[in-house]
Amino acid sequence: MPRQPFPSSLQDRALDLLAQGWAVKDVAAELHLSRSTVYRWRQARSLTTTHQLLTRQSELNATQARIAELENELLAHRRLTRRLSDAVPPTGRFEAIRVMASEGHQVRTAAALLRVSESGYYAWCRRAPSGRMLRHAWLTELILSIYRSSKAMYGSRRIHHELQQCYGINISRGTVELLMRQAGIRGRAGRTRWAAAQTLDSRTSERLWAVDARAQHTPTGTLYCAVVLDTNQRRLMGWSVNGAVTHELVHTALDMALTRDAGPFPHTAYAFTERTRILALAPATARVPDQYAQASVDHFWRRVGRDLLPKKQWNTTESLQIQLEKIFEKFSSPAPMSISMR
Repeated sequence: MPRQPFPSSLQDRALDLLAQGWAVKDVAAELHLSRSTVYRWRQARSLTTTHQLLTRQSELNATQARIAELENELLAHRRLTRRLSDAVPPTGRFEAIRVMASEGHQVRTAAALLRVSESGYYAWCRRAPSGRMLRHAWLTELILSIYRSSKAMYGSRRIHHELQQCYGINISRGTVELLMRQAGIRGRAGRTRWAAAQTLDSRTSERLWAVDARAQHTPTGTLYCAVVLDTNQRRLMGWSVNGAVTHELVHTALDMALTRDAGPFPHTAYAFTERTRILALAPATARVPDQYAQASVDHFWRRVGRDLLPKKQWNTTESLQIQLEKIFEKFSSPAPMSISMR
């Protein structure tokens, strides 16, 4: 028959006696066991105790390392909170507390970390929006509208110019940059390269008309544009877009300009002069364009180039012509244009 194992109570009794200081031979005689059995039980107890001590020591080391890590994080958090409290005004900290509260954190804890009073936060929550906040909210919606209409191309400079020239809003460029940064939008960098062409102008004491024609190349062909600009009124008077360079290119732009603002005025360019004579308008002698007229026209074309979508979206002359006509229609508004001719 196989040998029956000793009951666990007997082993516990033997180990207790050994712990009390009994000798192995005395324990073996008392419990009627062999000395080898008592020695084996004592050795197993020693190994178990050693393993438990090592396990506890490793857990203690891991706990101490985690405590040190948390202490470093807490110290860094306190330093960051102190700097944030010194740099950010209380209203900005109240907004941060609102976000933390929405994430499940206690308002009292968040207020203590950001060094503001809990009552001040609740008073701020009950307070009605200030005039500045309402103005900023209205301006943000207006800026987003201009930004979307520009196909996400306008930056702070051009949006600031749009607000001043088209809407008559007195606002600093820094405020525009702040609102755009808070809305998470920014302008697109880069510009379109245009081929230069001859520029002609006409000047009187009341109006300065500049006539210019330029070319834009696409994979499917070249598109030619002729424009008539009134640099005094900062307005596009007429334009024409065609796939070939002909007299009709200038005539069409001139017809549109004269339709918008008929009347005798000085001018230059042979085609310009002949067309006004045909339309029974008394032309004056021509003048060579000066540096100011040239700079005004160049600035206009730069604005047109920046308003165009990226080249990959107008690979054909038809798509480019549609976009150019939209831009020209915008610049021909009777209201002050959103471009600066000077």
